Amino acid sequence: MGAYLALIFFLSTRPHLQAPVRFPFWDKGAHFIEYGLLGFITLGALRRSRPEWRALGWPRLLLLWAGGLCVALFDEWLQGRIPGRESSAADLAADGLGFLAGLWLERRLSTRRAGRGPFGPVRSARGERRGAGDERRPS
Repeated sequence: MGAYLALIFFLSTRPHLQAPVRFPFWDKGAHFIEYGLLGFITLGALRRSRPEWRALGWPRLLLLWAGGLCVALFDEWLQGRIPGRESSAADLAADGLGFLAGLWLERRLSTRRAGRGPFGPVRSARGERRGAGDERRPS
């Protein structure tokens, strides 16, 4: 996660950085993907390193999103001070939405890997509840 943050700030501080492809709003898509990946990596790292983050409720999700917005706000502020770069509220919005999408995607994929849906244990075809800790018994 630290290396990815360093990459974000390295790219943000490059003066006159130009993308190889240009189409309308390409930079908003780049911001969305960049911060989506950051959200995904952040939540994944927290879930692996801190057991209490495995059960993710709305308060923790909002706390993470607020942290991501703070990083994005600093990134945009920093970009506005680099020659040939500019910061904008639209970029900040794309960063925030991307971070939230990354959190959502990591949460969705991790609950599926654990055998749970986003709202609880997944039921088998026979209607049996199966969660992450359930073991299959031979018939």
